[in-house]
Amino acid sequence: MSTESIDLHIGGVGFTPTQVRDNVRAIERLLDLARQGGIGYLADKVYLVIQFDQDTEGWRSQILAANYQG
Repeated sequence: MSTESIDLHIGGVGFTPTQVRDNVRAIERLLDLARQGGIGYLADKVYLVIQFDQDTEGWRSQILAANYQG
């Protein structure tokens, strides 16, 4: 299994520190669920889906053992 790192920048025009903190907490909860193997249903898994501007379809990768480093 390979390890991948992602730099994620949360913010935007008009975002308050509370909104940014809430978004970080939501991501942390999602990563916790991925470590547990799903989102509450046996068949449900957590995936990262990215679609670049030049692509017609998204790239999908299952998140297995993620962690957040703030």
